[in-house]
Amino acid sequence: MNVFCRNDARERYYSLIASARSKCRRRGTFRYYEEHHIIPRSLGGSNCATNKVLLTAKEHFVCHKLLVLMTKGENRRKMSYALWTMSNGRANSHQTARKPRAYSKAKRLMRDALSEDRKGRSYEERYGKKRAAEIRRKISYKHIGRVFSEETRKLLSEAKTGVKFSEEARANMRAERATRPKLKCPTCKGLFDAGNFSRYHGDSCQEYQENRACVGCSCLFTVYRHVKQRYCSSPCAKKNSPLIGKHSRK
Repeated sequence: MNVFCRNDARERYYSLIASARSKCRRRGTFRYYEEHHIIPRSLGGSNCATNKVLLTAKEHFVCHKLLVLMTKGENRRKMSYALWTMSNGRANSHQTARKPRAYSKAKRLMRDALSEDRKGRSYEERYGKKRAAEIRRKISYKHIGRVFSEETRKLLSEAKTGVKFSEEARANMRAERATRPKLKCPTCKGLFDAGNFSRYHGDSCQEYQENRACVGCSCLFTVYRHVKQRYCSSPCAKKNSPLIGKHSRK
């Protein structure tokens, strides 16, 4: 099975495997060994004895570092994940902590592999529709009631300024908006989605009119809610406002 690239790492890998096999190792002795699949199961390797070899913890870790260098594309992503798992000590409780440099390299390889795997792919393409819906629900729930600072708002605004969406993306956004439930504003009688309704309509609608008592003559007058008006008319304001009256007399 030809799943590995021909390079120096491949030669070192098979040299290490041959050296381990020549020592006729077996479990149950005072030495600690780990079982390693020469061709990993995730790359199509079998679980038979001919595809297995006993390695020390150090040799096992070195083999997985070489496997990352011997593969490309999807196979490299799988091997990077395996190396990252070993670096964290999750694969086997007997594995000891690795050196900081090796851990850092494994983390960098894992980050690059995940970045390449996620690039240009939606949640549905990566996880399937059911899990994607759950992930989106958790993200939405996490942001409920979240208040951003002015600095964060400015950074978000700058990040989105000048961003141009493709025609396909615009069509997808229009289709998604069309499926949102609409709410009818009792004031202007328009239909709006939940976000626009809560912010610009309902009790906050600019066409909502209310009765106010004039500060000057105490009469009632009708005005739009968003209009900051305290007097019923200009003559009343000139007559009763101390500031306006002062300037008019001058």
